[in-house]
Amino acid sequence: MLPDRLDPRRYFMYSTLLAALANGLILLVGPTSDITWGLRFIAGACMAGGYPVALKMASGWAKGDLGLLVAILSAGMTFDNAVPHMFDALGGLDWRVSIAVSSVLAVLVALAANLVTLGPGHAPSPPFEARAMLAAFQTPARRMVNFGYLGHMWEMIALWVWAGLFFDASFHAMGGWMIPPSGRALPPLRPWASAVPWTVCWGVCYRTTRGAPG
Repeated sequence: MLPDRLDPRRYFMYSTLLAALANGLILLVGPTSDITWGLRFIAGACMAGGYPVALKMASGWAKGDLGLLVAILSAGMTFDNAVPHMFDALGGLDWRVSIAVSSVLAVLVALAANLVTLGPGHAPSPPFEARAMLAAFQTPARRMVNFGYLGHMWEMIALWVWAGLFFDASFHAMGGWMIPPSGRALPPLRPWASAVPWTVCWGVCYRTTRGAPG
């Protein structure tokens, strides 16, 4: 991985600056332009140089509390993903404000990365070994962790991309609206619609992580 070969602080900074640039350019082309698809792709791809690298840098300061550090950072990233939806639920913001503020904040975070000091537990870059790719699935404990992470990525990206469309189609079929026209109220979301999937996901995660290290 590039963060193992380069200074993670610089890698984080350049990735975040590129994401901020791609995000900010949407202000010039508009959200309905075909170019916006490419800009959103670039911004999303740059996330690979953002949050995983931030977790790596933070883990260098762990002293028996690595799980707690990762959990706090992951919770923070989940919260910042939810904040735009919170504002939308409270009445909404002009899309230009959201794009501009998020781009400016990304630039500030990118510059602030230069102030980070790598911790004493920061692991040096190991030599590349092709066999390690097989070892990740041959060792039972590592296999459980990897499957758990792949499931998390599916849940976070693939599932929630389609969840809105799924619920919208379901409400239409029931004669209601998920995105209602003016003057029409949203139908109540039945509890089992969210309780059942979360229960299943929790059970699968519990089963796949039993026996995993840490």
